Amino acid sequence: MRKILLLLVAAMLTACKPSERVITGQVFIPTQGGANVKLGGVKVLAVPAALAQQREKETSAAYEHEIYLAEKATKDWQEESDRAKQLADKVYQAYRQSHMEVTRLQGELERLRTIASNNAAATLRIPVKSRETAVEANKKVIDAIRSIEMQLTEANKAATSATEARDKTAAEAARPAPADPMQILALAPRLARLQWPEAIGQVTTDADGKFLLRIKPGEVALVASGMRSVFDKTELYFWRVPVPTGEQAEVMLTGSNARVMTGSFTSSKKADAE
Repeated sequence: MRKILLLLVAAMLTACKPSERVITGQVFIPTQGGANVKLGGVKVLAVPAALAQQREKETSAAYEHEIYLAEKATKDWQEESDRAKQLADKVYQAYRQSHMEVTRLQGELERLRTIASNNAAATLRIPVKSRETAVEANKKVIDAIRSIEMQLTEANKAATSATEARDKTAAEAARPAPADPMQILALAPRLARLQWPEAIGQVTTDADGKFLLRIKPGEVALVASGMRSVFDKTELYFWRVPVPTGEQAEVMLTGSNARVMTGSFTSSKKADAE
């Protein structure tokens, strides 16, 4: 008899346990003028609450980490770029001085060669017995020419090295900047692009933004994304809203419980967000 009573109680408890949950709601955006813009055609999904929270947390963490890396890369690049520019300025000064020295020596060499040539021509016009003094004087000029030629060889080497150093430091100073953190895909569209194969139910809002969803009992959150045009911009919304407990629940997806991003989105991005 006792066993029969226990079976009856278990059967009654099973019969009392709800077989489904009914979730109703509406998707709309209040405007500053006091009107409500109803978003029709929005896909609303019921996702296990813990999973939805974890997925959003992971996406947010990945976004913040990417922003951190981009900002660090930009900061490191700026510091390195400043150092490279300072070094490039110093190297450029050395480059200018080395080439100025080459130019000076070339001019001096040309001057001495002209003197030597003139002296040689003048010596030929001097009687042979009187040429010794002129030849000795011209020999000093020739020795000076050889000295200048050796100096010019070293100066050319230094100028070549300075040119290579200038080109290298100039290239380092002109190294392109890393990706601008402002160009990284924002969090709202990242969340809107998430796929939810684990959804236990889904529905699309009607023209008034209303929806009715029947799902199995359990803790769930509603996940949805939508867009609307505001003048020449587009607002993108992402919702992850926990559903209150109970057989029936009403959940409003509005601007106050959405992640919002205002910007310009291409048609492909709109398709991803829907």
